[in-house]
Amino acid sequence: MSRVKILIVEDAQLIAVHLQKILQNANYEIIGRAVSYDEVMDICKKKVPDIVLMDIMIEGEKDGIETAIELKEKYDLPIIYLTALTDGITIERAKMTNPYGYLMKPFQEEQVVTLLEMAIHKFTVENKLRESEEKFKAAVASISEALIVVNEDFTINYINKSAEDISGLSLEEIEGHIFTEAFQFLDYATHEHIVNIWKYFNIDKKEQKFDSLYLLHPSGKKVPIGDGSITPVFDDKKLLKSIVLTFKDITQKLKNDQKLKEIEKTKLSAIIEGQEMERARIAREIHDGLGQTLNAIKLNINPLLNAPDKARAEVDLKNLIGEAIMETGRISENLLPSKLKDFDIATCLLSLANQKNDKLNISFESTEVKHDQIGINKKINLYRIAQESISNAIKHAEAKNLNIQLRGENKSLVMTIEDDGHGFDVANRKEKLLEGHHGLQNIEDRVQIMNGIIDIESNANLGTVIIVEVPYDGTKIAKV
Repeated sequence: MSRVKILIVEDAQLIAVHLQKILQNANYEIIGRAVSYDEVMDICKKKVPDIVLMDIMIEGEKDGIETAIELKEKYDLPIIYLTALTDGITIERAKMTNPYGYLMKPFQEEQVVTLLEMAIHKFTVENKLRESEEKFKAAVASISEALIVVNEDFTINYINKSAEDISGLSLEEIEGHIFTEAFQFLDYATHEHIVNIWKYFNIDKKEQKFDSLYLLHPSGKKVPIGDGSITPVFDDKKLLKSIVLTFKDITQKLKNDQKLKEIEKTKLSAIIEGQEMERARIAREIHDGLGQTLNAIKLNINPLLNAPDKARAEVDLKNLIGEAIMETGRISENLLPSKLKDFDIATCLLSLANQKNDKLNISFESTEVKHDQIGINKKINLYRIAQESISNAIKHAEAKNLNIQLRGENKSLVMTIEDDGHGFDVANRKEKLLEGHHGLQNIEDRVQIMNGIIDIESNANLGTVIIVEVPYDGTKIAKV
């Protein structure tokens, strides 16, 4: 353990030498002796002491008290005064520097060592407390939540940086002020002033949470705050000692909530719109296709009964009935492709890829798929995801090529769809939904229904890759 370094400032040489011997015998390190302000500063530039024994009356223009003030400002050193003076004015001046003790001349050896040990111990404890306080303040200041500490008399003790930023007030200007005078709150629903925040909260309770209030900024702006708490602190006699408030600026949260509501509303509108469009499409197909065929059958029944060539009329009627059956099958196929009920998903996707398409070249690959663990609902959703991806690649990406890959894992099925079209900003796909582009959202909804996970990567030059992983029936996949 290193020895304590001491600087002796004393213009009486006999006293200085005597002090040095006492301290060296007590195993202290003397880094120097000085008789004036200039000598003190020269020594400290070369080696900073741990403590200074300072004579009040020293040589030069600056006395020991003025020298001590500068030492504390530059080096934060503990000072013990050496003095034979007892006049009140000098003592009052010395007290202003917060010394760690006084040695009255003449002094005894035991008195010197005892006072030094006490001063060093006090300074060490104060330093540790100061460091702890600084660490605590640094930690509190760095948290994103606003934090306010109020004394038992409801005056402001402390606010951190986040509280300053949100409120528009600084600790320097409001410390010691009555809390309800510095901070003005409004009810979130009515926008009316809350006259006494302590009545609004029941501070007799241990802790309370609050969701949303308005904090009135000095500029007149109403800042929404929430995710907050108010915690009274009591002593062992259950007397209130302080109150701690925490909260956040929830402006962005409210905007995000509003955007989510708009997205949900848009999704609902898209679902309803899609249902209505599908109904209209089916109605058109029934009217224009099946309806017209059935109408033709109806018109041909009466002529058939009176036709001279009944055989010919019967053939024509059978042909019309056949067309009606085919049209019914086509409409049914569009609603739910029959192959999804009869064949595995790989076969269905291969059939989809092989359908003639003048605008897009589609390829398909499949490996190690456990088809017996893929139910009809998953087959329908995977098939519709592939259909939606093909439609998006043609309409929006203007792709030339698209590849569908189906790969089986231990507990899940992975479908990868990759095109070479125009990419898009994946981060802003929610904005696309608000603009009326529902394709990707439909895909994400279907993945969610299957308890799967989806990853979308897109680049303006390289196209888009959609990776969908869904669990086999009866299994789960870990979501990260």
